[in-house]
Amino acid sequence: MKRAFLDPWFWGQVAWLFAVGAGAPALAHRLGGSAAGAWLPVAGMALLVLGFWVFLAGVRDLGPNLTPATRPRRDGELVTHGLYAHVRHPIYLGLILACTGWAAAWGNLLVTVMAGAGTALYLGAKASVEERKLLAQFPVARRVRDQKVHVHRLSVLTIAQRNARTPAKKAAVLAQQGAVQRRQHVRNALMVRAFKHGAW
Repeated sequence: MKRAFLDPWFWGQVAWLFAVGAGAPALAHRLGGSAAGAWLPVAGMALLVLGFWVFLAGVRDLGPNLTPATRPRRDGELVTHGLYAHVRHPIYLGLILACTGWAAAWGNLLVTVMAGAGTALYLGAKASVEERKLLAQFPVARRVRDQKVHVHRLSVLTIAQRNARTPAKKAAVLAQQGAVQRRQHVRNALMVRAFKHGAW
């Protein structure tokens, strides 16, 4: 926890969340309601609830590995279960949804966009710093991340193959699938070799 208090990214996050929490209703009150209509506050409340749920689920999945600092805990473990099996940063996703929903609940579309985009930009930058430090402490995290990207690409190509209407398009998609699978096989072989030689 001491490292969190020394981490400027942590204090920047606290300052931004405070700015959204206090500033969104004040700015929305000053600007007045937008032309979005009555649906915006309703959608905002739904996003707020969803964001809190995602945030709490991410905190639960991290368990004792949770730290507000950008550097992982020295005694921590790499978490790949729960929401972390599907989303790289569920806690930050929850905060983005919650901040967007909180701003939208006050009925001004411009304030909603500003709050959502600002939160996404800041937490995205913080997440990139965290990932660099995470990969330095847990090199195996790169394999987990690459595997998820590989599965996502194959899923997209499978959908494209199903939607292809001509034999030429189907053949092109199959060729892309084969190329992705060959690259993954080569990457896996290199990882196994590095593991056997103690590089990991």
